[in-house]
Parts: sequence; structure tokens; C-alpha cells
Amino acid sequence: MRTFPFDTTASSPIAYLITIQKGLTTIQFNTWSRPITTADNRLFSAEPGAGVSGLQFPSDGSAANNADVVIMATAGGPIVSGDAASGALDGWPITIEMIDPSDIAAGTSTVVTGTIGSVIEDTTGVVTIAANGPFRMCQEKPVCEHFTLTGREDLGDDRCKVSLLADQIISAFDIGRGQDFVTVTGADPDVGLLTVASCYGRIRTGSTVEDYNNVYFECTTAGTTDAVTAPSYDYTVGNTTTDGNAVFTARNAWTRHARGQAIDAFNIQLTALPDSRASDATWYVNGAMFFRSGNLSGYPKYPIRAWDPATFIATLFLPLDPADVPANTQIEIHAGCDLTREQCESRFSNIVNLRAETFVPPPDMSLSLSSL
Repeated sequence: MRTFPFDTTASSPIAYLITIQKGLTTIQFNTWSRPITTADNRLFSAEPGAGVSGLQFPSDGSAANNADVVIMATAGGPIVSGDAASGALDGWPITIEMIDPSDIAAGTSTVVTGTIGSVIEDTTGVVTIAANGPFRMCQEKPVCEHFTLTGREDLGDDRCKVSLLADQIISAFDIGRGQDFVTVTGADPDVGLLTVASCYGRIRTGSTVEDYNNVYFECTTAGTTDAVTAPSYDYTVGNTTTDGNAVFTARNAWTRHARGQAIDAFNIQLTALPDSRASDATWYVNGAMFFRSGNLSGYPKYPIRAWDPATFIATLFLPLDPADVPANTQIEIHAGCDLTREQCESRFSNIVNLRAETFVPPPDMSLSLSSL
């Protein structure tokens, strides 16, 4: 049975506290008429039109499956106009709590802990944010993951293990000082590599996207990097560098640096071909780009729907404001994968990590065959 820290029969109108962890930025606002500072000193601003609806409570008393958070987009506010269309909020963690504003000391009750799904803004500036709890996430994917013809891993995650080495934060996967590394086989040969970051990393020489030199480094002799000073890394593909007692080999990167600008809401034109392999018109399809300068720097990556190697134009799935991607914008762009056996093997030589049963007929086919 669900219990609350406050007396629901004697409390004033219940307020909701919404927390969105957008990268390094924490967005906090409430649905009451005034700002609320919780007993643990978290400040939640009062925002126009903020509300929570569509809460679904499982019968076992666990956190709600999902809910809708509504807020007006305001200039300088926690949510600004265009955040929905640009995908700036998609996929970030979100928490919804309840509180009695007349009894702050009683504390809060968490009703949703999950991630943001769809975000919609209407013509009047009302933004509706879908907060998806863990049960909702299970409904969107096969729980047992049986009989799928495409992989259930995401390109570059710790199950796929392809070394994209790019994230919302440009310093992600940079090789640090006094850091332990293992080889691809992992610390335990029977287990194999557990995380991408435990074997692969990048070294930059400055502050622009070009400074990664279009390579990443694979640990080929397990060890720990020097605790104080980084050596001068050799960026020639195939050459090695010793850092502390760990040895790294330079590899041709899947994530490449680029410069470019938006020519409309969906199309980004690069100044040059980022990768000789990208002369293939499918190379960046289902890939993505990170904007490393300008207003969209640090935002989630933008998935790519189409790629034209003749014009260097990448077409995005989601629209953006062209003014946010002016000429000479720094970009990182990575190759795409359709998660099929064919592309996993031919492009990434990564068939061993494919999470799919490509030679097993799906359940509906099995049933039809059994009836013959």
C-alpha cells in the first residue's frame, strides 16, 4: 500500500515537484503558486501553467508507470520555446515528487522516476512532457528479448562495444591519469570486456573537435596510466603509446570531427567529407551528430535520417532552429548501424556482440509452421 509522509486528509492542495537532469544542468520547478524549498534545501521555482496529469499507479504500490508534465515555455525559464522540437529534453532522467506546501518538514513522496519520452509544444507555448517510468519502458521493448531479427543493443553501448567514444559531454571517454584499463578480452577472459570505457579512450591536444585527430586508443596491454603526466600519444593508426604501464594502440575512429552549418530545419551541410568511408551514401544513416559549439553544444545527439556524400548534407530526423547551427559550427558525427547481422559484420566486424537471433523464426512464423 502506498504511504505518504504527510496527512492527505488534512493537507493543503498537494503540489508536485519536477526534477529533470539535463546533462550537467538540473531543472527544478513545481506546480504550486509560489517557489518551494524542500527540507533538504532543494529550490523548485513556480512556473506558469505547470501541472501533472495522467498518473498511473501500479497496484503493487511501486512508482507510477508514467505521467504527463505540462509547463509553459517562457524566455529565460526552465523550458524555452523550441526545446521540444529540437529534442533538447528527450531521454533525460525525470523525477516527480509530491509535497504538502503547508508542511514542508514532512518531506516528499516520489511518484515517478524514469526518463523523458515524447515532448510536444503547441502553438500557444504549452509543453507536454511524457515521463516514462520503468514499467512503461518494459512495455516498449520485449522483456525477454526473444526472436528479434535486429540487435537489441544500441550502437556504441556496453553491450555493442563499438567504440564511438562520444557523448553529450565532449570530454567523455578521455583517458585520465591513474586510470585502470584492460584489454578487449577483459580482466576475466571468460567474461570478456564489460564496459567500453575500461578498454578504449581518446586523447585531445586542444579545445576543438579536430584535436582528437580522428582516432581512438585501444588498450592492448592492461595497466594503469601515469598518475601525473600524460605522454605524447602517437596518433598514427596502428602505432602504440605507453602510458604508465598500460599500452595503447591508435585505431581509426568511427566518430569524426567536422565543421558545418544548417541550411534549413532538417539539413546540415558539412564543409568536407569527414571520413573516406563516408563516400557510401548509407554510412551516416542511423548515425548521429553532436554539436560541439554554439547554442546546441552539450545537447543530446541528433539522429541522422539520410546522408548525401556528394553534397556533404546530413538530413536529421528532428528539426532544429537553423540559427543555432551557424557557419563553422564544430560537429562530431558517427557512422550508423541498422542493427542487422549484415551491417554488424560488414561495417563493424562486431558480429560476436550482436544481440539478435537472426536465424530463429519469429513466434508468429513458428505458430504458422506448427499448424501445417
